[in-house]
Amino acid sequence: WNLETNVRDTIERASELKWASKVANAVIIQSAGDSTQPATVLRWFNDQPYTAIDTAFEGVKKLSMDELGVHVAYLVTHDSENADIHYYDLKLSEGSAWASVVLEAESDQLPEGWMLSEFNSLNFSEDGRSLYLATRPVPFIPEEDTTVLESEKVSLDIWSWTDEDIQPMQKINSRDDKHRSYEGRFILAEKKWVQLEDETVEHVRVDLESELDYTVGYMVPHSERASMSWNYPTPMDFYIVDLNTGEKKRIVTGVRSWPSLSLAGKYVYWWDGASLQWKGYRVEDGQDLILSANIS
Repeated sequence: WNLETNVRDTIERASELKWASKVANAVIIQSAGDSTQPATVLRWFNDQPYTAIDTAFEGVKKLSMDELGVHVAYLVTHDSENADIHYYDLKLSEGSAWASVVLEAESDQLPEGWMLSEFNSLNFSEDGRSLYLATRPVPFIPEEDTTVLESEKVSLDIWSWTDEDIQPMQKINSRDDKHRSYEGRFILAEKKWVQLEDETVEHVRVDLESELDYTVGYMVPHSERASMSWNYPTPMDFYIVDLNTGEKKRIVTGVRSWPSLSLAGKYVYWWDGASLQWKGYRVEDGQDLILSANIS
């Protein structure tokens, strides 16, 4: 609805719509109708005719558009709805160009045995140079035993004293664990994938407004996880993460707080409850700092 001209238009079978935040551009997923109306991705520019940029797919997930409406990104699968595993490719369109696959579901750029994840959102950086999305290990689907009747099957919960989470917490977290995904960065100009989070550093802070080359990551070591239910805050290790390569460098261990990065990216700082001091780390040369050393 154009509020100035009072002209309205309707798109039938629209299942999802995303606006660009700074211009009058939008992208719409139009679901399939009858056999002559396949599912379609449509681009709309201010008062211009709709433009189809993709069609004939089984499903689209995580539709995203950058702030200026230049790039559209989404995950698309050709697997049927009943498939045990849905493999998604990353598609990208620039302007009104037809969308193309820029990163396949099991690309050689991804960690071996991993795939693109449909469980995390897709987010463009503010400068439009990067797209952040997630990957995950390809899930193991056990072969179903058709020789045993449903009434004869037994279901067990096995709890070991070596488990990192106690059994009630395992039940609460079972869905999250099943969908656990790890953030990465796709550099648009280079068509390059950079894996940021992984099973060694599960939490990496991504700032969509930042143009820095580094960020911070943190991780509760596996040796400490069994104590998380009574030992909180649980000691964590902090890392410097290179946003261009994914390389990770551990800078401190056993800290019971969370790290922050200075605005210019030159320092990491945190509160150390054990020594009652504010501490820091200078990224340039790896120098450890006690920021509150001269404060009584």
